[in-house]
Amino acid sequence: MKIFLVGYRGTGKSTAGLLLSGMLGFSFIDTDREIEREYQRSIRDMVDTKGWEYFRQVEKSMLFDLEKTDNAVIATGGGIVIDSENREFLNANGLTFRLYADPETMLYRIGNDTASDGSRPTLTGEGPESEIKAVSAQREPLYKEVADHQINTSDKTPQQVAKTIKRRIDNGG
Repeated sequence: MKIFLVGYRGTGKSTAGLLLSGMLGFSFIDTDREIEREYQRSIRDMVDTKGWEYFRQVEKSMLFDLEKTDNAVIATGGGIVIDSENREFLNANGLTFRLYADPETMLYRIGNDTASDGSRPTLTGEGPESEIKAVSAQREPLYKEVADHQINTSDKTPQQVAKTIKRRIDNGG
């Protein structure tokens, strides 16, 4: 079984996903971190030197390489849903949870995420708050298209989010 976590930056995919994987006894894969590890460079560097289109192809390749992976919780990059073939893959290959939060919560979490701060390129060139509102609204229908379940993480700890997901899985997905 594959559990995919989708959603915008700062919704808790990586943090809750790691906790969930421990609860389930599954492996944990963060596609953004795997890309950085495999290519030995940050996503920001990839985008700065080769562009978004190149990065989206690398991201797609990483996702499709997970087809035979089993018993894994997979935190996807926020833009993975942009590509229609990626959405088809998510729908066909696992159980997908959309994590979402209000813009203020996402802004706070992104601002306090020192671990990946330098690796996150801007998506629009706008300020962080404007970018969050614009891009998350634009992607919302795509996230909903792939989501088997949706969880508002605004007022939840990562532990609460992981427990909520586990409970839904235990109740038949």
